[in-house]
Amino acid sequence: MRVREKVSPAYKVEIEVESLEELEKALGLGVDIVMLDNFSPEEVREAVKVVGGRAEVEVSGNITLENLREYAIEGVNYISSGSIIYGASWCDLSLKVL
Repeated sequence: MRVREKVSPAYKVEIEVESLEELEKALGLGVDIVMLDNFSPEEVREAVKVVGGRAEVEVSGNITLENLREYAIEGVNYISSGSIIYGASWCDLSLKVL
């Protein structure tokens, strides 16, 4: 079943994939964005070829400031990284409505 049969075009649909096999299945669903999780730069290049412009591409997983440029690959629309918050101190905030 294609996603657009169930979801309004007003919403973008993103699906996370962990392999080229999962990528093919996601593209068959008609999603807007595929997130390539824990792909190497070489695997990202291959995945971008598979996508062939049928969806936007996000890369995520094990991306740091040190290797970020390796993922700046033509065809990649978004790069997400949690590395900026690793080891961060958290502040517990609460809001009371009076």
